[in-house]
Amino acid sequence: MKRFILLVSIFLIVAKVLFSQTMPVPINLQCALFKKIFSYNKTLQTKGIKLAILYTDSSIKDEVVESFKQFGLFPTLVNNNDIGNVINNFTVIYITPGCGSIKALTDKHQVFSISGLPSLAEKSEASVAIGIESGKPKILINKKKVESEGQELSPDLLKIAKIL
Repeated sequence: MKRFILLVSIFLIVAKVLFSQTMPVPINLQCALFKKIFSYNKTLQTKGIKLAILYTDSSIKDEVVESFKQFGLFPTLVNNNDIGNVINNFTVIYITPGCGSIKALTDKHQVFSISGLPSLAEKSEASVAIGIESGKPKILINKKKVESEGQELSPDLLKIAKIL
């Protein structure tokens, strides 16, 4: 029994280390950057920001909510299984690790998709993600995904971001 508990403990520690590597930029810094990015999204300036945090069993969902609250945004938690029913209530969706593809939904409903996972922008699953380049946070923009979601980003933002 002691070996089993030890094995489970080691597994949880390793899983936490591996998980933290998927989010290269701390959540509070991501949220600060996204708040600034929203001001460069011309579509959001007219529609307003109604933010959802999409999650499955993500252990970071509460941290993401609290971080956005620090910057004056009050997101709603939405379980991955429910997003199809409520997507019309939002203009922005932050995708946490472990969520399935919502690419077709964000395109159909013209919802701006963001994430702290660079791989989602690289795979056209999110319009904007925050990654690391030369040891510094870097905004990654998937231009085709931005267009398919009907978003219009300022040229000033495009100048400082990495376009995928």
